[in-house]
This record gives sequence, structure tokens and C-alpha cells, in this order.
Amino acid sequence: MRKFILLFIIFLLFLPNTVLADNKSATINITGSDTTNCSELAIIEVHSVSQCEVNNIKGSITYDKTVLAVFSVEVSDNLSDWNFKVDTSKAGTISFTGSSNSDTLLQDRTLFKVIFIVHARSETTTVIKSTSVSSSITTTEEIEEEVVVNQKEIDEAKANGLPEELWPEPIIEKVKKNVEKKETINYQDGSHSIKVSKKVSDDCYLKELNVSDGTISPTFNKLTNAYKVTIDKKSDININYLTEDPKATVVIQDEVNNQIIITVTAENGNNNTYVLTIIRQENYDNSSVTNDDTNNNDVSNPDIDIDNDNFEISNQLSLSNIIVLSSLTALSIIGLSIGAIFVYKGSHQQ
Repeated sequence: MRKFILLFIIFLLFLPNTVLADNKSATINITGSDTTNCSELAIIEVHSVSQCEVNNIKGSITYDKTVLAVFSVEVSDNLSDWNFKVDTSKAGTISFTGSSNSDTLLQDRTLFKVIFIVHARSETTTVIKSTSVSSSITTTEEIEEEVVVNQKEIDEAKANGLPEELWPEPIIEKVKKNVEKKETINYQDGSHSIKVSKKVSDDCYLKELNVSDGTISPTFNKLTNAYKVTIDKKSDININYLTEDPKATVVIQDEVNNQIIITVTAENGNNNTYVLTIIRQENYDNSSVTNDDTNNNDVSNPDIDIDNDNFEISNQLSLSNIIVLSSLTALSIIGLSIGAIFVYKGSHQQ
């Protein structure tokens, strides 16, 4: 009984190796970018995962041509001993074929890499998958068969018309020979999904900022956030601006303590503020101001009473428009386009 149990255990130990040797399963595995943005790139790699040695392969990869376009294909360096070709001439399909006399595909081997251009205009999820991938393998099998070694003499007796009883007795021998066996391995298809998102702008800067009938200093730079605006006491404040990104929104707050705050909000929610400190002078003429004067950063803050009911909004550009939000206690102005004029008519009392 103990001997039987021991033999059974030995059989179980060798069983996995036997199954693995007979396993001819193969799979295409596709890896790469999981997410990308419209108008950007996506990269995938195509792998052969085979449990048996194959020296040839053919098949294709399909993709949605309304979402992706092939930019480039690079055959893997580990296929240097292969005659491997990839055809991308048909939009939506990547065909490939390869063979080798000295190398075989076993386990996980990278076949090629594809770089796609994402030309979708909206958010979507696109799937790349393999189809009709196969490999032909040829194995040699030794078989034993019976052969009549004196078949030639028997055939001659038949041809000479001898009675059957006079034919030689067949001499049968068992011989071994090698037989080639051809088999096709069909790969299990693989797939890979890529989520395409619409890129949201993070640009929250103004491209231009100036004041009509007044001077602004220092010279406008989108990265500079504080400015001094000098203007005549009897003039209105006309703030002209232009955003770098048309999708950015602009909020101009009412003047408080001689300061006007401009907030630019990008499409993704990032924001940036510009602070204008207003200086009103008697009989001020901005045409006589030199560059040295406009670059003077000395900002004063005279006390001026503000009449928050005295505001006007006018368009500077045909594409510009502003939403006016008013209340009894505050006023904010939102620019919905890339440029506009903000006009302030405040009290000029000291």
C-alpha cells in the first residue's frame, strides 16, 4: 500500500510538467496608454504570449480611425533575427507578418510599438484589439509501422499470373520512421482601451491691458500683477483688456480704496489677479508722459469717495461682451469674451 501511495505522489509531481509540454495556447497582449487628451499622442505595445515555440506569426490589429491615426510603428529590437513586416496602409487596420529560421517566440515577447495621433474632438473611450492572429508549427513524430519486406516478389508473382497459393509468403517487419505533423495555432485575441479626454486650458493670463486717457506703469507684462494707473480727475477710467485664451473669463471688481482688482479665470479653474492702483491728478495730460514716468512704480493712495452707482459698460471689440452684476452694495463685471472696455464714472471729490 505504501508503495502504491509513493508511486501516486511521484505521478502527481510530474503531471504539471507533462501538461505544460503539451500546452499550445497563445495570446496577443496589448499594453500602453490608458488615458490621453484630444490632439495628443497615445502609445501601445503588441506582445506575443505563447506556451510553445513558434517561428512564424501573422495577424492584424484594428483601431477606430475616427479617433486614432498611426503616426509611427517600431518593430521590437528582440526580433532582430526575424523577417518582420508591419503594414499600416489601410486606415483602421495594422497588418503584420513575421518568420525566423533561428529564433522562436516563447513566453512573452514584444512584437512592435505603435504611436497614434489622437484626432478625436470630444471625449470618448476607444478600443484597440487583435484579430485573426495565428502561427503554423511543424513537429516531427516517430511512428512504428509494419512493412512487407518481400512485397516486390509478391507483386511479380501476381504479374506473372501465378496462382495465389504459389505466391511467396509475406515477410512482415516493424520499422520506425519520422513523420512531419503540421498544426495551426490560433492566438486568443487581446484588446486595450484608451480613455480620450478633452484637454482643458489652464491659461489665466491677460495678453493686453491698458487704460484709455491714462497711463499704466510699469509696462504691461502678463506675469506682473500690480500696476499704477494715472488719470485726470475729470476723466472716466476705461480699462481695455485682452485674454490670452478666449475661453478664459474676466471679473473686474468695483473700485475700493483707489484699487480695482481684475481676476482672470482659466477653463480649468486656475485664476490670476491684477491689481490697479488709481491715481487722479488735476489737469493730467497722458500725452506728455515719458517712458521714464510710466515706469515709475511709486503708487499713492489718495482718499477718494466712490459713487458705486456711476458705472457704464461699452464694447471695444465686436466679439466682446460683458455681463453686469449689480446690487445695492457691490458691483462686479464679468467679461465673457477675449476683450472689453470697463468704464468707471466715479466721484471726483477729494
